[in-house]
Amino acid sequence: MSRGPIRLGFGQFYGDSVAEAEVAGVSVRQLAGRPPEGIPRHTHDNAHFCLIVRGDYETRTRNLIGRCGMSALLFHPAGTTHDDHFREMSGSCLMVSLPEVVLESVGVTRLASRSTAFDDAEVGFPGARMMRELRRPDRFSPLTLEALALEMVSRAARWQTRASGSPSWLQRAREYIHDHATDPARVTDVAEAAQVHPVYLARVFRDRLGLSPGEYLRRVRVRRAMEMMAKGDRGLAAIASGSGFCDQSELTHAFRRETGTTPSRYRRLLRD
Repeated sequence: MSRGPIRLGFGQFYGDSVAEAEVAGVSVRQLAGRPPEGIPRHTHDNAHFCLIVRGDYETRTRNLIGRCGMSALLFHPAGTTHDDHFREMSGSCLMVSLPEVVLESVGVTRLASRSTAFDDAEVGFPGARMMRELRRPDRFSPLTLEALALEMVSRAARWQTRASGSPSWLQRAREYIHDHATDPARVTDVAEAAQVHPVYLARVFRDRLGLSPGEYLRRVRVRRAMEMMAKGDRGLAAIASGSGFCDQSELTHAFRRETGTTPSRYRRLLRD
C-alpha cells in the first residue's frame, strides 16, 4: 500500500534553520543545507514564498516544473504537493509562510490559486531586507518583518496582474533588456527589438509593469550583481562592471535603493 506525501504544518520545511522568526502569524526562516538522502515528496498546509538565496534549485508541482537560480522567487498556495531540492548541498533559501488571513488582507485571489515562479527581481527584493532584519546583532523588528512580508505578497500579486494578458512584444522587450543588461541602454534599441515605437513602448511598459524600461534595467543589473556575489569572491568593482554599472559607487547606490542594504552587507549575509 503506497503512502501519501508527508504533510508539513505552518512554518515547517526541510533543511537547517539559520535564522527564524514568527510575527503576526507570518513565519520567516532562512534555511541552509538539505538532507543528504534527498527530500521526500511533501505537501504544505499553508501558502509560502521561497526565495533562492544561493544555489541551483529545482522544483516540481502539478502546474510548475522548473529550475531556478539565485534570487528567483517562487510562490506555492496552500495544499501544494511537490518535489524540490538543491543541486548543491550549499544551497540556501528564505521561506515565508503565510496564513490565509494575510493573503485575504491584501486582497489576493489570483495569486493563491497556483504555484508561480517570478522571474523579475522586483518581487523578491523584500527578501533581502528580511535577511538583513533577521540577522540584526541586537533584535529584529517584528513590525518591519511583517511589513516586508506584506510587501512581498503585494508585489507578487501586482506583478502577476500586470503580466497577465501582456502583449507579446512586451515580453520581447523584457528579454532584450535581460540579454543586453551590460550594454549601454537606449530605449530605441529595446523598441526596435520589440518592433514598436519607442514612445509607445515607454508608455505601455510603465502602464503594464509599473516602472520604466530604465528602472527595469536597473533591477535586472542589481539581480545580476546579487548572483555574482553568491557565486564567488570577486571584488565589488569587478561585480559592478560585470553587471552593467559604471563603477562601484553606482552599484552601491542602486543596490541600496532596491534592496535596502549595501552590496558589502549583503555579501556578509551570504557568507554567514
